[in-house]
Amino acid sequence: KYDLADSLYDAGNDWDGLVRHCKDLEVEAPEDPQILWRCSRAIFESSQQQGVSEDKKKSLIYEAHKYAEKALSVGQDSAKAHIWSGIMLNEVGNYEGTKVKIGNTPKVKELWLKASKLNPEDPSSYNLLGRWCKGIVEINWVTKRMAAAIFGSLPATSYEEALSYFQRAESLAPGTWLKNQTLIVECLIGLNRYVEAKEMLDKCERTPVRTAEDKEAKADIFVLKGRIR
Repeated sequence: KYDLADSLYDAGNDWDGLVRHCKDLEVEAPEDPQILWRCSRAIFESSQQQGVSEDKKKSLIYEAHKYAEKALSVGQDSAKAHIWSGIMLNEVGNYEGTKVKIGNTPKVKELWLKASKLNPEDPSSYNLLGRWCKGIVEINWVTKRMAAAIFGSLPATSYEEALSYFQRAESLAPGTWLKNQTLIVECLIGLNRYVEAKEMLDKCERTPVRTAEDKEAKADIFVLKGRIR
């Protein structure tokens, strides 16, 4: 019963139709976490499309968060419910201020760690954990000072930890996820491991472009080449 929802998501050309379909499934099974996280995913993706007003985007983000929270409440054994709960908790933080967003960071990581344990073969949880670590490492000094004033300090992490997660994702989906590969390159550059970064960039150029995110990552390759000494 999830096949059409997943097919519509993979096609990526009818987000309104996908949202309607997911909500129809919800009517039939309102407590099914596999439907609820798919509703969250569909609504979030619709919020990211060109032409969506800021007010509409905010409304959709909060609606997607609501679905993700419900998915988690009825699906504690669902890796995807944990993944989408973390994604949406992070997204609503963008509307609730830096203090709230910083305060949510440990919970976000906890959700994605749990997802990786529930389904260790899903590369997406490792990619998200890598992005979490990299984001903390690269956070601007103003936010770091604010975090120190409010909470004492930000959670400890490093490029090494971020890299380990991205490499795990790559090992599970080798040569298929271009954005994950370019994030590996960025971490290697951050660690001054330029030979390995160059080798990964060579792999990036052979990876097919499938998604909008892949197109952005493909454009990043030229910039990353310029950062390698």
